[in-house]
Amino acid sequence: RYGATWSHEWNSRVITNANVTRSDDSFANGGRSDTTDAFGVGVTYRLQRWLTIGGGFKFTDRDSNIAGSKYKKNIYSLSLAAAL
Repeated sequence: RYGATWSHEWNSRVITNANVTRSDDSFANGGRSDTTDAFGVGVTYRLQRWLTIGGGFKFTDRDSNIAGSKYKKNIYSLSLAAAL
């Protein structure tokens, strides 16, 4: 598995990030071989020093030499975090 991640704090309130990964997996049983590519982006906003809200998107594409094991997936996320 290999990839890259980027994160940037634009100011004291806004942080963005992006990542991309590739995974090549081989399975001993049945000769299955998968290649998975993923890409994600996100943003976090500090409402207060102790309170953040964020959102993100991740796309995953898995290719396989076994029928029925291929897929494409989109994940959207929303978060709210508070620290004491």
